[in-house]
Amino acid sequence: MLTIEQCRAALSTEIELSDTEIESIRDTLYTSAEIAFEVYWSDSNAGSKNPLGLLQSFGSVDTV
Repeated sequence: MLTIEQCRAALSTEIELSDTEIESIRDTLYTSAEIAFEVYWSDSNAGSKNPLGLLQSFGSVDTV
């Protein structure tokens, strides 16, 4: 897990956030990533790993 200092380094220097606010943002990011991962891999035998169509790029075919 990223430390508060690592998160602070990745954020804009124009925005001043408390450690608690940064921790909340970090935790929300990790939760979102976990949900995205679970949706992506929830049905490994279904073929497409793009159930919501969010991973499309123009001219490509979903071959995963």
